[in-house]
Amino acid sequence: MPAGDIGVRFDGDVAWVSARASWTPDFSWIPLDSPADVDALDPAGFTHGHHYAYAWVDEGRGALRSRMFAPEMGIVEDEATGAAAVSITARLGRDLDITQGRGSRIFTRHLGDELIEVGGTTVEDLDVSVHID
Repeated sequence: MPAGDIGVRFDGDVAWVSARASWTPDFSWIPLDSPADVDALDPAGFTHGHHYAYAWVDEGRGALRSRMFAPEMGIVEDEATGAAAVSITARLGRDLDITQGRGSRIFTRHLGDELIEVGGTTVEDLDVSVHID
């Protein structure tokens, strides 16, 4: 990675990657009151930047519902964003179980300082195209 070395490990069918929160892009954080509020967002309403909307499903067990929009990169909506998962885990300072997009599951572990481990399963999304200038 251009940002630095990453650790990778496998646990059954899940690959885990460790990364530092400082390597992630800057996100516009959008905490919402409910998962239904997250679901109701219209991607067309996001025209620039990197936006991460989220709401607690079950705060006690660290379960979040989220969606990520990055129009400047040509990503209308990202189905499963590892960088955002790393960043929100560091921001909230705890392990998380994130349901993102149409149903991808992202699990994170806060390993201390800004080191985060992320793994999970994704829902296939064939319509993503990334443009980097």
